[in-house]
Amino acid sequence: MKEKQGNKPNSYGKLMKRMLIYLGIGGVCGFFVGIFMTFGVKNGMSDLSDLVRPLALPIIAVIFVVSIVLMEFYSRKLKDTMKHLEEAEDEQYEVLSYEEEKYGAMLMNCNVISQVCDIIVLTFTFSRSWLEEASGKELAGFLATCALFCINFFLYGYYQMRYVKMVQAAHPEKRGDMNSKNFQKDWMASCDEAEKEMVYQSAYKAYMALGKMIQILLCATMILHLVFHTGILAVIVVGVIYLTMTLTYHRSCVSLQKAKLNL
Repeated sequence: MKEKQGNKPNSYGKLMKRMLIYLGIGGVCGFFVGIFMTFGVKNGMSDLSDLVRPLALPIIAVIFVVSIVLMEFYSRKLKDTMKHLEEAEDEQYEVLSYEEEKYGAMLMNCNVISQVCDIIVLTFTFSRSWLEEASGKELAGFLATCALFCINFFLYGYYQMRYVKMVQAAHPEKRGDMNSKNFQKDWMASCDEAEKEMVYQSAYKAYMALGKMIQILLCATMILHLVFHTGILAVIVVGVIYLTMTLTYHRSCVSLQKAKLNL
């Protein structure tokens, strides 16, 4: 028994080493943050907002053009792939199925990346104090930016629905209406077992990646608050996301175990 215990890895020791490494990294980051606060940004995010605000409209316009070009390109590639899928043999069918998944993923990635970029840029353009002091010309530019922002999001919604319709046209067994609140549930119900397994594995990988990223973001939002004066809201939002993800995961595990016992 003693030999077996001696062969066990010292988990607590490894944990202490990891914590010391993280503390060291935090100390280094704090050092550079201190330097940056002394010689860098003086007014926090307001300096960055002043820099981005005059460029917001052209930046969102560029995002608009680039997103259209990329999403239209991947939509056409996806449509061509689906046409060949109908006549494909077994081996070729597997290759084309992979290409269908790849082009669909690229289309949706472009869609989501464009949305996030638009939101970040627009957020830099306004604040309560700035809106109270802005001139008529500045407000007109802000309204034009907001109008283009809304047009962009209409476009993103259109391409999402177009993608779903394309998939349903190529695979009539796929069910679900994007305007319905049960769309995700109906779509999953129409997937076969292999597709569901792929979704489950991908969702688990996304959960693991998000868990690591949120921990990094919690530390980053705390440290960067010292430099950019972002307030505690950023930390609270990331913390709430972390809690929601963790509690939902554990609640689901308990519910599934309970269902096995028919309780």
